[in-house]
Amino acid sequence: MRASRTGWWICAVLLLLVAMRAAAALAGAPAYHVVELGAGSPIDVNSNGAVVGIDGTSAGPQPWIIVNGKRTYLPLPTAPVKQTYAMVTRVSEGGVVVGHISAKPVMWRPDASGVYRVDWIPLPEGITGALPTGVRDTTAGPQVLLNVGYPTFLTSPTAVYFSSTEPYLYEAG
Repeated sequence: MRASRTGWWICAVLLLLVAMRAAAALAGAPAYHVVELGAGSPIDVNSNGAVVGIDGTSAGPQPWIIVNGKRTYLPLPTAPVKQTYAMVTRVSEGGVVVGHISAKPVMWRPDASGVYRVDWIPLPEGITGALPTGVRDTTAGPQVLLNVGYPTFLTSPTAVYFSSTEPYLYEAG
């Protein structure tokens, strides 16, 4: 009789341990949420969930941003010549987007209503190309990390290749 009480007790403890382990595994399991972004190639995402990317091919990418589930195509520069494509590379926490048009750096900034305007980022004197590799918001304006240099003949709308490079930090006012 004593052996059967001990066996019962051992079974109860083992069942309790198995249940506790299963509960701990479920509590620590990650939760997943999938969001459909639509067609195109996503390039970067910020911690607020804004995603930037492109539609089209590497020969003529059309840049977009998705904020709060709404896709907006970013405007292209019209001066000095109307541009037909651009590549995005990064998005800041505040929604500032940077990219390039065949190694000429550009920045898109949202206004208070979320409408974007595009500006060319000036290059240091004597430099012919730059690839924006980072952007952050400051109280004075965006700071853009630029990898600058002299593009080679392999440079395309989506890929920039430099013969030599130097990093620069551009501070927009």
